[in-house]
Amino acid sequence: MSREWLAEHRPTCERALALALTETIKAKPADPIGSLIASLQRQRQQQPAAPPPPQEHAWTRPSGQIHKMTLAVSKPAESVAFCVDHLGCVEVPVPDRHLAERGIAWVRLPGGEGAGELHFIPAHIDQDLGVRGGIDLNNDGMVSGEELVPITQAWFKTLIDALDENMKTWTVFMNTHCAWCVDDLTPVVLSLQKAGVPFFGPTLRADGVRQLYVEVPTHHYVEIDSNAYDESATGIAARPWSEVAATAQPQERDLC
Repeated sequence: MSREWLAEHRPTCERALALALTETIKAKPADPIGSLIASLQRQRQQQPAAPPPPQEHAWTRPSGQIHKMTLAVSKPAESVAFCVDHLGCVEVPVPDRHLAERGIAWVRLPGGEGAGELHFIPAHIDQDLGVRGGIDLNNDGMVSGEELVPITQAWFKTLIDALDENMKTWTVFMNTHCAWCVDDLTPVVLSLQKAGVPFFGPTLRADGVRQLYVEVPTHHYVEIDSNAYDESATGIAARPWSEVAATAQPQERDLC
């Protein structure tokens, strides 16, 4: 026990002990030591709880800001690596130990502290549909044999991947996506080209914004926007939506 600690807490200890002694003397119990200890314990329980220590880096976000999107994926580590290698994201630690133990991984979008995040969850750890079905591929009026498969997220992924034709065709599923901005779209396109990763776009919105669509492993579409884009460096011109929409008409397809 240090002198500093004693100097700080001595007045509190003396008051508590004096009160406990007074109660014990008045009660005249058969067990004075036990009564004294019980009085001290009651005083401790009656004290208001100490406020939690202030957190130096408390979590805050502006009201109304969509700060993250959570995606079920096959392999969170693969999704994190893709976002870090090609989309300018930064992996950030998961602050909750129980979430980390579930295999969940996070990345922060470009923009530094306070930017939005993508959270990746292993698709296999939670309950899936657990039913069987399929598509009548041979047009015999029934789903049977090899057409009958487990209806799971993995099965839906095969349909979605077949539908976009390796990111060449705009599909209804591409409409569901999150988006963020970067200072320049050119480095993103160059990185994807170098790695041989397919993408859709860039498209040119009427207000001059260039938009790029990428499939983050697995089968989750994201949009990356910028006013800056050097098509001479990538060899790909941004196409206006008037052209893109003309090639995105619904068609009947064989998805086998």
